[in-house]
Amino acid sequence: MALTRERKEMLVRQFAEMAARSSALIFTENQGLTVAEMTQVRRRVREAEGAYHVVKNTLLRLALAQAGLPVPDELLRGPTAVSFCLGEVPPVAKALVEATKEMERLQIKGGILEGRVMDPEGIQALADLPTREVLMAQVLGGIQGPARQVAGVVAGGIRQILNLLQARIEQLETA
Repeated sequence: MALTRERKEMLVRQFAEMAARSSALIFTENQGLTVAEMTQVRRRVREAEGAYHVVKNTLLRLALAQAGLPVPDELLRGPTAVSFCLGEVPPVAKALVEATKEMERLQIKGGILEGRVMDPEGIQALADLPTREVLMAQVLGGIQGPARQVAGVVAGGIRQILNLLQARIEQLETA
């Protein structure tokens, strides 16, 4: 079924708004996926706070230009689906990478992060990043380690002074 001009304009506006709100876009090739597989990919991306849409390349080019993002012609060839990362990027990237391992027909083409075009290896690197909570715990652990060592040194010095005073008290009591 052909799309009307009004419907195309509405889709371009919708995709431009989503692209502007997204922290990243991840492009995939989805040729040959069954409806059940597409539904599974959409569900995974939605659970990771993203949106997954099959798009016409010409409409996506217009939407990216409207959103002020680069238009990567090399990523917009052949059947294309785009993931809009509406929350954090690594969970969406991880969901797509895991899906590509299970569905051989699904392939990651690349993406756009902070106005820069990324290749599939860059998306894989994003997927390998730990979650925000894990990163925060690692940073906090890195900060707490030296603080704990300083506290141990200070406590050790105080303990030595107390032991010295206790020994002097015992010495005076025996004398």
